[in-house]
Amino acid sequence: MNKVLKDYAYYVTETLPNWHFNSKNYIGVDNLLPNRQGIKESEYVPSEGNFISFRKGDILVGNIRPYFKKIWFAEFDGGCSPDVLCIRCKDNIPAPYLFSYLSQDSFFNYAMVGAKGSKMPRGDREHIMNFPIKEQKNMELLGTIFQDIYKKIQNNNKQIQTLESLAKTIYDYWFVQFDFPNEDGKPYKSSGGKMVWNEELKREIPEGWKAGVLSDIADIKMGQSPKGESYNQDKKGATFFQGCSDFGYRFPYETTYTIAPTRIAQENDILLSVRAPVGTLNIALCECCIGRGLSAIRHKENCQSYLYYLLNNTNKKFNIINSTFAFGF
Repeated sequence: MNKVLKDYAYYVTETLPNWHFNSKNYIGVDNLLPNRQGIKESEYVPSEGNFISFRKGDILVGNIRPYFKKIWFAEFDGGCSPDVLCIRCKDNIPAPYLFSYLSQDSFFNYAMVGAKGSKMPRGDREHIMNFPIKEQKNMELLGTIFQDIYKKIQNNNKQIQTLESLAKTIYDYWFVQFDFPNEDGKPYKSSGGKMVWNEELKREIPEGWKAGVLSDIADIKMGQSPKGESYNQDKKGATFFQGCSDFGYRFPYETTYTIAPTRIAQENDILLSVRAPVGTLNIALCECCIGRGLSAIRHKENCQSYLYYLLNNTNKKFNIINSTFAFGF
């Protein structure tokens, strides 16, 4: 007998007042990461109203733009916004197995079929509950195996975040505080390194440094989309990326291919989204075609890591190409 999601699970509807929750245990759509990458700490918690009360082991799914594949297996108790589906398993299925089943592309594709709205499609709750679930003999074992793999992925993501935070700290010491190692290996500015006033930047910078704009140290290529009939998902031709469409942890979030590439970015070029949200960054892991809404930036001195963190630490990203920086090359 074929069964569907509602045979194995239900939506949690119990709520608690907002004062029960904070940035550590509140889950909104914005802090669910795309492509099944888990969560990030919330930057905004509504100051009034009630939130759905979820428990450890519940499955949380972002219900706005289901194609972003936002899903998380709750690791603690908390509260979530109404735009997050809180799914709780019945006793006839292990939660880790159901989570692994709902993490498949087929689930999010199914949710999109019943979604309503064009600009910000929202999944239909009743439609989602009719998603077909295939019974397996070893659901407990399969769920455990998937959960072990999922935890390893999560741990790797946390290590990546830690390393990125460390890299940002090093950038800050070197290029904001100007405490890069001097000839004796000591912090330059803190150890009395000579600083000179720069009128353009309206601040002191290390002697020998100068002010400049991004184009002084990097080549910038704006994307141009190839003809639509050249697109495919069959890995034919060049990898094709367009601009960012979401505030996710990583972008581009989806890979397309084109047999008629136009503008090409090289491996290790910095990809910069130039349409909303402007300023989102990534690094090209391979040679790829870039479409409208995306630009490729290549350092002239082969110093991409510095350039990436320079851009990542710039607040006015909308006008980033014309911003002035201090350079010490």
